[in-house]
Amino acid sequence: MTVKDKVGRKRYILIEIDKEISKGKIRSIIEHKMDKEIGENRWRLINKEGKTIILRVDHKVADIVRKEMNGVNEGVEFKSIKTSGTIKSLKKIQMENE
Repeated sequence: MTVKDKVGRKRYILIEIDKEISKGKIRSIIEHKMDKEIGENRWRLINKEGKTIILRVDHKVADIVRKEMNGVNEGVEFKSIKTSGTIKSLKKIQMENE
C-alpha cells in the first residue's frame, strides 16, 4: 500500500470571485454549498490573494466542486479557472493575475 492510498490524491482548484470578500465569508459560502453535496472534510481553503482563491479537494469530488461552485452563490460570482494536481502551478497563475 502506497502513501497516496492512505492519504488520498488531492486536486487544487483556482477560483476567481467577482468582489473582494473576507476568507471567513468565502468559507461559509463554500461550507453551505459543499457540505450538503460532498460531505464534510473533503475540501479546504488553501490560499486567498485578491479576487482569487485556491481550494484543495479530493480527486474524486473535484468535478462536483467545480460544477457546484461555478455561478452565483449568496450574491458572489465564482468562476473556476484551472484545476491542477500541484499547488505551485496555480500560485504562479494567481500571482500573474494580481
